[in-house]
Amino acid sequence: MTPILILLALFAPFVVTGQVPGSLVEDVNREALRLSGSDQTTFHLRRSTTDERGTVHARFEQRYAGLRVPGGEIIAHIPRDGERTLTAKVFPYIRLDTRSAMSKGAALSIAARAWATSPQNLSGREVQAELVVQPLHQLSLFGNPEDGTATYDWRAWSYRLAWRFEASPGAAGPKVVFVDAQSGAMQSWDAVDYNIVQPPAPPNATARTYWFGTQSINTRFNATTQAWELIDPVRGNSAVRDSVYSEVRKAFPALLYSNVNNSWGDFKAYTAINGTSSPNGQTAAVDVAFAVRNTWDMFLNVFKRAGLNGAGKAIEARVHWGKSFGDAFWVNSEQTAFFGDGAGGGESITRTDQQTVGHELGHGFWFYELGPDGGLGTESDGLNEGHGDITASLAEMYQRTGGTGPLLPEQTSNWNWLDRMVNPLNYNWDLKDSEGKVIGSSTGYRYYSPGIGKAEEHANGCLYGHFFVLLARGSSPDPANPLYSKFRPKGTNGIGVMKAARIWYLATTAYMPPEPSYVDARSAYLNAAKDLFGAQSSEHAGVQQAWAAIGLSTQPGDKVVLKF
Repeated sequence: MTPILILLALFAPFVVTGQVPGSLVEDVNREALRLSGSDQTTFHLRRSTTDERGTVHARFEQRYAGLRVPGGEIIAHIPRDGERTLTAKVFPYIRLDTRSAMSKGAALSIAARAWATSPQNLSGREVQAELVVQPLHQLSLFGNPEDGTATYDWRAWSYRLAWRFEASPGAAGPKVVFVDAQSGAMQSWDAVDYNIVQPPAPPNATARTYWFGTQSINTRFNATTQAWELIDPVRGNSAVRDSVYSEVRKAFPALLYSNVNNSWGDFKAYTAINGTSSPNGQTAAVDVAFAVRNTWDMFLNVFKRAGLNGAGKAIEARVHWGKSFGDAFWVNSEQTAFFGDGAGGGESITRTDQQTVGHELGHGFWFYELGPDGGLGTESDGLNEGHGDITASLAEMYQRTGGTGPLLPEQTSNWNWLDRMVNPLNYNWDLKDSEGKVIGSSTGYRYYSPGIGKAEEHANGCLYGHFFVLLARGSSPDPANPLYSKFRPKGTNGIGVMKAARIWYLATTAYMPPEPSYVDARSAYLNAAKDLFGAQSSEHAGVQQAWAAIGLSTQPGDKVVLKF
């Protein structure tokens, strides 16, 4: 049973919520009945946005007998004038008894094994429980291209009633756990990402950052304490707080940074003996505050999006997470980014540079648009990682050219984690056996493979980032160049950073379904390019060529437009 996939496109959605006509829900569910083959399948409005031309893009999540079907969604496109169209990923022919044989508590007792703990130890954490209809996937060949490339897609061969648990389970990393609601079998679990119009008030604080030198930032004055706080009132009251080495993956408790003179940091890498609240400890915090500001401004000025959620919600960040933790990660259940101080003793190089911050905030943007589903052997976790790299690259390009105005620079600039976006073969990850023992190593993916969904998510995501570089810059005819493609040995032309970014944003916000595959991403990009530049444009052709360069070419079975 292949999910039914249908597509179209348009330009960068504004931040305002679109008004959805009352008749639209009836229209969508009428189509859902036809597509799904079940009168128990319905679609419910999840969110909507309106683009600059007045077209509303409304996302409807699939439900069966009232239960959510993770990954199933219809996106309705409603122009001011003209025909309505749908982008749909519908799981058809569901026939399932939705009466659970076990209680939520009993299922949680089983799920706790994945976190190496007991249900009692989970009681202090936020655990989100949901009874869902879970599609079971397998990888299938999609089309038969003549030029040696191939496209694969995920197809649901059956469905299960399952309890879905999402929590922040400590050192093992956040998990999404599924427990079969009939048999009690723990089917699988997957790590949530671990590794990101009034003129604004002028910056009022001096920040002595490690990564950016002396910068000006916005802070908030607390009249009660007579101190300045590291809260940005211009950008939704986004805040940076001190985890004080805590390894709990919760937004709170955490200490708000404050001082009386509104002068922050000391330029230096963090040394633990100084303490996290000292001027030296503040340096990591103002690094993050400045990088969050740049990312926020890039979304707002270039894409007309206020914050990660598009509605101006504050961005929460935590620094000094864990002891000798040399990475950063986003916890979606907490809507918070966490940053470590770096591994090793003495002065630690904090993971608070623009690339890292932009990458983690990119995950927040992804989850707001596409929801929390993913993993489970599919390709979406890797796409999420590549999406984070793309977000970070665009934010850094914007920051390096002053961080103002509606355009991204076209001049050559480094890409996020240069080695893995430009040349995925330079990214290495460990191969482990069932007991977690390292048995070898592998590299990031330069070309698409049907096994990519089973790879480590960053190795998987290298391919998406690499595609974006090829789209913006083009591929090289030189076999020694990391931008060379065996599928396009004569090279291809890029369309430029700004055009590639516009297509990326529209594809993500209007056309990419939940839990997307590379096939879904390719279709979303093609239709976004069609809307922005036309089906016969060089930009649309450039998108085709960039996907073909990584091994995903045009297929006879490409998705079609459904009109209703």
